[in-house]
Amino acid sequence: MKKRILSLALTLGLVMTLCPTALAAGKGLSNFQKSAAYTAGTFTDVPASTWYTENVKTAYELGLMKGTSSVAFSPDGNITVGSAIALACRLHSIYETGGANFIQGNPWYQVYVDYALKNGIITQGQFTNYDAVATRRQFAAILAKALPEEALEEKNTVEDGTIPDLTAGSANYDDIYLLYRAGILTGSDSKGTFVPESTITRSSVAAIVSRMAMPQLRQSVTMKVVPATKLTMNQTSLTLEEGKTSTLTVTPSPADATVTNVTWKSSNTSVATVDNGKVTAVKKGSATITATTANGVKATCKVTVTPAPVEVTGVSLNKSTMSLAEGTTGRLTATVKPSDATNDSVTWSSSNTSVATVSSGGTVTAKREGTATITVTTYNGKTATCKVTVTPEIKVSSVTVDPSSLTLEVGDSEYLSASVYPANTTDDSVEWESSDTSVATVNSSGKVTAVAPGSARITATSENGRYDYCRLTVKASTKLNFSVPELNHNYGPMTIVYRSGSTVTNFLVNDFTFTSGKLQYSQARLEATVQGSVGSGSQYFYVRINLYDAGGKLLDTDYSSKSVGNNQDFAVEMTFDVDPTALSQAASIEFVSYSGDKAVPGLVEPETPEPEPEVDPEKEEALEIGKTMSDHFTNGMAALEVAKNEVTAAGNEAASNPLDPDVIKSAIIRFIPANVAMKDFRTTVSDIIAACGDNSYWSSVKELATTLLDDVDSTITMYEQISQNGTDMDIIQGQNQFTYVLKQWNNILSTANSIIKNL
Repeated sequence: MKKRILSLALTLGLVMTLCPTALAAGKGLSNFQKSAAYTAGTFTDVPASTWYTENVKTAYELGLMKGTSSVAFSPDGNITVGSAIALACRLHSIYETGGANFIQGNPWYQVYVDYALKNGIITQGQFTNYDAVATRRQFAAILAKALPEEALEEKNTVEDGTIPDLTAGSANYDDIYLLYRAGILTGSDSKGTFVPESTITRSSVAAIVSRMAMPQLRQSVTMKVVPATKLTMNQTSLTLEEGKTSTLTVTPSPADATVTNVTWKSSNTSVATVDNGKVTAVKKGSATITATTANGVKATCKVTVTPAPVEVTGVSLNKSTMSLAEGTTGRLTATVKPSDATNDSVTWSSSNTSVATVSSGGTVTAKREGTATITVTTYNGKTATCKVTVTPEIKVSSVTVDPSSLTLEVGDSEYLSASVYPANTTDDSVEWESSDTSVATVNSSGKVTAVAPGSARITATSENGRYDYCRLTVKASTKLNFSVPELNHNYGPMTIVYRSGSTVTNFLVNDFTFTSGKLQYSQARLEATVQGSVGSGSQYFYVRINLYDAGGKLLDTDYSSKSVGNNQDFAVEMTFDVDPTALSQAASIEFVSYSGDKAVPGLVEPETPEPEPEVDPEKEEALEIGKTMSDHFTNGMAALEVAKNEVTAAGNEAASNPLDPDVIKSAIIRFIPANVAMKDFRTTVSDIIAACGDNSYWSSVKELATTLLDDVDSTITMYEQISQNGTDMDIIQGQNQFTYVLKQWNNILSTANSIIKNL
């Protein structure tokens, strides 16, 4: 608030000069006449013997400036842009008319801005904030336009380029030189330095306006260009660490040389940059810094940048606690941060060497029962600790690996688990090892990865040499390897024609793309997305694929169909099951419609077919049954997957500790959701029996499903009993029963697949 009051006061100190003055005839500097009396002590803050005392007196007596209060002038205060414009308007008006009569409005400075614009003192848009404190450059620009050029007669020789801190072509260059040459400005030091971007004090304003109005007060100064003949840099070589800075300076010769503009340049800015003499080291290397005067005189400094030392910011240990049995050792690893620290050395110490000692490499040796703190310390005092507890040693008496045997395909992985006895052994860690890494590898967590067909033993060994192993058999991979059909390749556009008697249905396929191929139920399942359109006729889109070897021999075939409606676009997903071996040998693929017509490349209209003989109604019914079987099989597999997960989990839990009643209780509870899934599966089997009906083509599937239904009922009864009061042996029996049901289900799937292919 004090600053705002002072600013207002300083403004009013100028505005108060706007009172009417007597009009004089004509125009000219003679219009500036005394209108007030100034005596010593008029302003208490203007001593009688300062450099500006007479200037304040003159400005006051001419009515150009008043105090900021009745007793204060505030010589060190600043003026705003608006106040500078008001002062220039008053100078101009008195010079032109002998008076300055302005009526203030809102804002107070608007009347002066309008006058200044009208009379060329300022230009439209030159200033946007009239309340801002004016710089010396801005003040000079405004005052230079307050009087005509004949009133600013050249008094001094001031050659261009002699004001040290005024660059040629910079803003208001001509205005400032005009005032220097008229003796109104002289600079802030013996060299005539102007300091254009600094603010201007009221004492300086008083001196300037006094000289503007009274030519006899204008100062004499001579400023001629003295070319520099030599430039000396304060350093000819400099070594800096990356990120550090240093300032270079230059001294011209002769001493009175005029040097207004020195340019600085680095020969390699990727190593070091320079800004007005301030050098910043960027990265390791060398660069030459060159300073050049306007007349081409140069000085150089060779800068060598060295890598900055990377300080350690912290250290950590791989363990915060460690438990060791007497006589055993453990290893601590220290990690210094950052990883590229220049000095990453550390020292180790133990708080109680009778309990545990530590080597210079971080190896901890347990001596006797108790606790000790191991501390690692960096060179600059950063620390990390680990609490070591030494206990009496309890050795491992046995190790058990689960499962004891395992079969994997090449490329597959599986985790083995190892448990030690007793459970409270001091060190329950084990090391895993494969007897033949060319067959299978194992990592420290017991993850086994099958590498090649063969057999190997995967052994888990305790620290005291107790061990157990898993017999592993690796078989060749059954994953699919094929090139035809090509995945993610559009086999369209094509036209698939279905003929039924005199009816012809055109399926115009724009896109037929196989998206995946995977082994499922011992068959290679191909999945495809198909997009196109269909006219009138059959609403079932039926496609058979034929796979041929390089010699043109048919290797295998399968079909898929979808209901797509009539006279509309369609987008469907289709699946085809073929023999994996045939798929791996396939060299070409053919698309055929249900009526046996081969797909025609492009989107074309087929010829009207000849009527065909009627088809077997029961076979037609069998095909329709086949279309519904896919959903039944999907539902059945989903239910079995749930049951399998629960039964398998129950078996694993029971095997982990068959003597623990809580473990067995937890395991048998899993047979509740397993039984719910088996009931869902029973519904699916019943649906399959109903779908087969009396169709002779599907009689074999119906017979197998009827037998399976009885076994599912038995399974449901068994699972209900197990979930209520089962034992570990009951759990094993429940697993075996599930395996038996799954085997019968796979037999149904295989039989159904054969029926569909024969149709």
